[in-house]
Amino acid sequence: MRICFELLDLLKAHKKGIRQAAINLFSYIAKSLGPQDVLSVLLTNLRMQEHQSRVCSIVAITKTCKYEYSILLMICVFID
Repeated sequence: MRICFELLDLLKAHKKGIRQAAINLFSYIAKSLGPQDVLSVLLTNLRMQEHQSRVCSIVAITKTCKYEYSILLMICVFID
């Protein structure tokens, strides 16, 4: 799980390729460990002030929940 916190720093990178690689890594980690832990990290990152970090978190959440529509629905209810 510590790697997820390190990946949050990569979401602030200036290069788009680095941000895309970090988002893909979040989805791979979620597939192997389960989406609950990764989603909790990403949801806490939504409270950040930086716009780019929040947008990348939202993209990572949608990519993580690509096939888990029930989890995505719960997140939408949680955010509202």
